[in-house]
Amino acid sequence: MPTMTSIQDGHIQIDIWAEIPKECSDLAAEVNEVMTKDSWVREMSMDIPENDKKIYHKTMRFQKYFTL
Repeated sequence: MPTMTSIQDGHIQIDIWAEIPKECSDLAAEVNEVMTKDSWVREMSMDIPENDKKIYHKTMRFQKYFTL
């Protein structure tokens, strides 16, 4: 009997908050490196304006296909 495989599309969103803009950017670069090494593809990355200017926020979304 043949084995059936299924391809699943996975998505993950990661949000980063920091009090210092460089820290937010540095963390985003680290996240990107870890995720892309695991075959995730970054679909989007953007800074999110916050009402509280003491907090910096970046959101990132990654996609990966899985074979089950």
